[in-house]
Amino acid sequence: MKHNYEILFIYDVREANPNGDPDTQNQPRMDDEGRNIVTDTRLKRTIRDDLAKNGENILIKIVEDENGNRGTMENVCTAFYDEYCEKNGIKEEDKKQKMKQILKTELMKEFVDVRAFGGALTVKGANTSITGAIQFGLGKSLNKPNIISQTITTSLASGENKGQGSIGSYSYVDYSLIAFRGVLNAYQANQNGLTKNDFVKILKSMVNGTNNLNTRSKFNHKARYLIVLKMKEGKSVMGDIDLSLSINNEETELKSIYNANVNISLLSERIKDNSQNIENIIFVGGLKLDIKNEMELFGVSSKIYSMKEFVEINEDEF
Repeated sequence: MKHNYEILFIYDVREANPNGDPDTQNQPRMDDEGRNIVTDTRLKRTIRDDLAKNGENILIKIVEDENGNRGTMENVCTAFYDEYCEKNGIKEEDKKQKMKQILKTELMKEFVDVRAFGGALTVKGANTSITGAIQFGLGKSLNKPNIISQTITTSLASGENKGQGSIGSYSYVDYSLIAFRGVLNAYQANQNGLTKNDFVKILKSMVNGTNNLNTRSKFNHKARYLIVLKMKEGKSVMGDIDLSLSINNEETELKSIYNANVNISLLSERIKDNSQNIENIIFVGGLKLDIKNEMELFGVSSKIYSMKEFVEINEDEF
């Protein structure tokens, strides 16, 4: 990897909960300005689940024993290390002193999510951390959605009410258009062994994983736009690309992507000002956005794909 990349990923959520907050009875996360918040952890979970579905080795996943108890990071790492030692003939008396270094190097070789996102390895006697090559900030909605709460009932009785179904509540946003900013650091990618092919898989799983979310709280998620800035060799990312978008009709309550008037004029200006540092731009869109003509004015090589075209491209495009 010789280039740093900056990522802008935009998706929307209709009548669902993009990221519940356990401190507020799992209501959608909101900031003080009334904008919807999604953590990077939630986005990475979406990516990891799609990678696993595609047969990739994933470290951070839900593992349960025969009694339904979830495994810990220590359980997962210890099991991996024991298997590694057995395969490589490491003697029992040497296992403890080699564990930390072997975990740090071998986990990156084995698991694409560790190469990409890193991780904190909480293992007794071998605690360590791995810095990810790809990092995301908080996702934040461009609009100010409403939170709707509904009472829900179930046919099955709870433990306390043997003779009737249970009653609960469910909260969701009416409509949220969410922007995530991410970066790939070329130096860290090379340290971790993250390849360009890995990077493309991550991006595709971000799009496909979002579109394929299918629980009640994550229904009606749709990837809308992906913009990837490839910087020239040795150049830093532009920064704050997520702050370069706004909605012209913000005072109007948005109900869908079809009445969202997204303003990209600041993004256009910033790309023009930084064009000498940008190798090219990849733009992926599910709906038409008035950006093609803008891109032609940037003075930067641009590639534009539909969502359908994007899932078929390979690493050569990056």
